[in-house]
Amino acid sequence: MIVYIVEIGEYSERYIDAVFLDKEKAKLYVDILDDADWSEYEITDNVKLPEVFWNVRIELRFHKDGYILKSCSITKRNAKQYKFGANNNYLCPLRESITLDKSFYHEPSDEEINVFQRTGYDICRSILAMNATGAKTADVEKWLKEGAK
Repeated sequence: MIVYIVEIGEYSERYIDAVFLDKEKAKLYVDILDDADWSEYEITDNVKLPEVFWNVRIELRFHKDGYILKSCSITKRNAKQYKFGANNNYLCPLRESITLDKSFYHEPSDEEINVFQRTGYDICRSILAMNATGAKTADVEKWLKEGAK
């Protein structure tokens, strides 16, 4: 089955306004609205969900010259027992360590792990820069919750 999704807005302000089964109705609806477009999607209710996923956890410790990697662990998890995708990053922004989690549907490659570690270092460097300019813990936590942009 095909559905036609009508979206309005751009970037973080974008949202789904309507869903149609009829392509012509979706096109007519878009013609009426400003800043709208439509996309075609196939319904995928028959997709088999994975039974396992891999969780990668890195811990970075504060060092006098910045942050250093303390540990990196990879754990295979049963998806029925753990919530996949809940990358519960818990961060102690102005303390001595930062822990980041990322979940994968597949066993992560060395390159994927390296990219994740580099992302962790980038976050640490940004936090150090914020600290140097007098940012408070609440400012750093807000920045992290907004996606560390």
